[in-house]
Amino acid sequence: MAPRKVGIIGPESLAQAIKSVFRLTKCSEIVVIGSQALLVGRDDIQRDLRFSREIDLYPRSGGNGPTITSETSEEINALFGEGSAFDQTFGFFIDGTDENTASLSPTWNERAVRKSFEVDGQKVTAIAPEPNDLVASKLVRGEPKDLKFTTGCFKSGLVKFDIVGLRLCEILNGDDLKLAQSRLRRARHPKPFNPDLGNSGFEF
Repeated sequence: MAPRKVGIIGPESLAQAIKSVFRLTKCSEIVVIGSQALLVGRDDIQRDLRFSREIDLYPRSGGNGPTITSETSEEINALFGEGSAFDQTFGFFIDGTDENTASLSPTWNERAVRKSFEVDGQKVTAIAPEPNDLVASKLVRGEPKDLKFTTGCFKSGLVKFDIVGLRLCEILNGDDLKLAQSRLRRARHPKPFNPDLGNSGFEF
C-alpha cells in the first residue's frame, strides 16, 4: 500500500468532504462540528487551528430530503473514515457524527454560519456553529487539545471571553458549569510554555 498522504486541512478539504458526503447521502444540508468547522465561516483560518486530520460532520435530514439514521454515520465512517481509501488519497478523513456529538447551546442554529457549494449541479449547504458556540462546546468536553484550540481562538481574535461564558451558561449548570468556566479562564491565560509537556505546549 502506498504511504498515506498527510496534509493540513484547508478550504479545499472541506469542499471535498461536503462533495463526498452529499454524493453518498443526497442530503443538501451538512452540519460540520469540531475544530474544522471554522472553515465554514472563513477560508483564512491560521494553520495552528487546523491541526486535526479529521472533519466531523453529519447530514441533516428534514423537509423532503432523505432520512438520515445512525447507519448513515457508520457508512460515512466506513467509506471516508480513518485508514480508508479516501484518507489515503486526500490526507484527511471524515468522522460521521450526529446532532448529539457536540454539546451546544439550544439556540446555536440561530447563529450558525453557512457556506454554499455546488455539487453535480445542486446547491449543498455546510452549516457550522459560530466560533463562540464552537469553543463553548470544546470547553464542555475539556480535553487538552480542546483547551489548546480555545487558546488559539482567543489569540486569533475569533472569540470573546464574555460571549463564550454566556454560551456555557446555556449548556451547563451547577458543578459542571463551574468546571467549564475554570477551563475557560485557564485557556484564555495559559501558563508559559513547558517543554516537559511535549506537543501540548502550554500548561493548562
